[in-house]
Amino acid sequence: MKPEVFAPIQWLQETMRQTDFITLNGKVEKIIGLTIESAGPEVFLGEVCVIKNLNGERILCEVVGFKDNRIILMPLEDFEGVSLGCPVAGTKRTLDVGVGDDMLSRVFDGIGQPIDGKPFFPKGYVSLNNSPPNPLVRARIKESLPVGVRAIDAFTTLGRGQRIGIFSGSGVGKSTTMGMIA
Repeated sequence: MKPEVFAPIQWLQETMRQTDFITLNGKVEKIIGLTIESAGPEVFLGEVCVIKNLNGERILCEVVGFKDNRIILMPLEDFEGVSLGCPVAGTKRTLDVGVGDDMLSRVFDGIGQPIDGKPFFPKGYVSLNNSPPNPLVRARIKESLPVGVRAIDAFTTLGRGQRIGIFSGSGVGKSTTMGMIA
């Protein structure tokens, strides 16, 4: 079997293993601003839920709280077409992002979906709720990075691989400084 055919089949098999084919649905009871209240299903805090709107489109939401035996959901995408009575289903998963070599040279939205319309077959998934890496375990920065701006190179030498922040008020020259570095 060709490797380019094997990857989608392997992805499909993994997806099938993780899919629960019996779902218990709740329904939308109240919408206030950007929050949606639902009666059911049984979910946990941080779980991703799916609401099917009036057009049959699936809207991803995250469980952000509970109030008076209702679930409070925050939509992760545009929720146009959602109304009272729309079905809500839990996924039994937290928000995670697919990762793999297919990500290279592509653009993704805020929930990890490609926006170029091409299929994406992840090799694995990474939770967005991971703990940050321990900064004391990272490799030391040993090589300096000359940026071509003499004031920065002389007084605040940067290292290759270092993260930096440029903060200032509006109109002070952050974009100009970035242009000088680029």
